[in-house]
This record gives sequence, C-alpha cells and structure tokens, in this order.
Amino acid sequence: ARASAVEEVAKKIQKEEDLDALLADFSAKVSTKAPVTTAPAEKTESVQERRARRKEMQMKNEAPQQEDFCPSCKGLTLKLMRSLPSPYERGAFTCNICLKFGNANNGVWHCIECQYDAHGTCFMRKKEQAMLAAAGGGCCAGDSHGHSHGHSHDHGHDHDHDHGHSHGGVPCGGHGEHIEDSTVDHQ
Repeated sequence: ARASAVEEVAKKIQKEEDLDALLADFSAKVSTKAPVTTAPAEKTESVQERRARRKEMQMKNEAPQQEDFCPSCKGLTLKLMRSLPSPYERGAFTCNICLKFGNANNGVWHCIECQYDAHGTCFMRKKEQAMLAAAGGGCCAGDSHGHSHGHSHDHGHDHDHDHGHSHGGVPCGGHGEHIEDSTVDHQ
C-alpha cells in the first residue's frame, strides 16, 4: 500500500513538472512575439495643419462651405450653425423650405440679417436644384419647357398649384412639369 502511495505522489510531481514546463514554454513563445503598442500608426495632425488642409479643400470646393448667399435677402450672410442666437429657444427653428421644425444641434443654415432658417439637407437640395436649372441641366434642359429630350410633358395643368405633385406621370424636376410617357429617352 505504501508503494502505491509513493507512486501516486511521484505521478503528481511529474504532472506538476510537466505543467511547469508547459508554462515556461508558453512564456517563451509570448515574449518572442512583437510587442503591442498603443501609439497611433500615423502622426496626428496639429490644429494648424488641419485648418490649412480644410482651407485648401474649401478652395478646391471639396469641402462644404460654411457660408452662402441667403435666398431671401440675397446677402452673403447665410451661415451653417450648430446653435442659434436669441430669441431662438433651445436651438429650435422652423425651416423656411419644408416648413417643419428643426433643431440647430443637427445643423441649420441661418441668415444673420433676415432670420431665414433651413435644414442642412433642405438648403443643399434647393441649392443643387437651382444650380441644375441655371446650368440648363436636369430632366428639363432645352427650350423653356424642356422639349429637347424625346418625352412629352403635360402642360395643361396649372403650374402655380401643382408643383411637385404627379397626376399619373413622373415629376420632372424643378418647375412642376411631369413626364406623362413612361418611356424616357435621355441621350
């Protein structure tokens, strides 16, 4: 019985030695791996560098401008803001384009002269539509009613009361006319 007890103790010691060898082997493998660093891979940009880069992007029209012409008073007084001056309460405003409420925390185009306000998306959409119309682009390019592109418009409805509403046709961008033909041939 004593011999079996000695054998059991010998087996436990051997298991512990095997465990020690495994731990030593693992430690050796871990220490040979590349060290983990918390430093960023790229150099962080200074404030001056970031401002210079942003100014360069704005000069190339790659970044959104933060001031523009006001569609109401026509002055270069429209600013992209995240907070509004008094008498606005808690940044709340009504968009002059879609007539829905908004919060300046989400961005607002605000005219400091005439108090014109617009959601960022509404103002940019309206500006893009105006640029397309001025360039003669978009769906209705061509003569004054856009007849250069192979689809017909229904010019019989009242444009003053029908902007943006379709009577079975597809709205045709910009001035309330509609495409009545389902096959549009844009060249």
